[in-house]
Amino acid sequence: MCCVDTDGTVLTGDLNHQSIEQVWQGNVQENYRSAFINKNKDLLPNICQDCTYPKKGQWIKPFYWKDWDLIEC
Repeated sequence: MCCVDTDGTVLTGDLNHQSIEQVWQGNVQENYRSAFINKNKDLLPNICQDCTYPKKGQWIKPFYWKDWDLIEC
C-alpha cells in the first residue's frame, strides 16, 4: 500500500489468489481511499494515522532508514 510500509504491516489483498487489479479495486483499498478523501483518519491503518511524511516534504527529499545508507525517493 505504501513505500513506507517496509515491514508489510498493512495487507490489502493476496496476490496468490487475486490480480493486482482485484486488490487495487477491492473493498480494503476502496475503504482506505474513501477514508483519505473524506479525511477520516480513524478509518486508516496506524501507519497512515501517524504519517508525517507529507508535512516534512519527505516525498521530495532523501531519507534514511535505520542501518541503511542514504535512500533516494
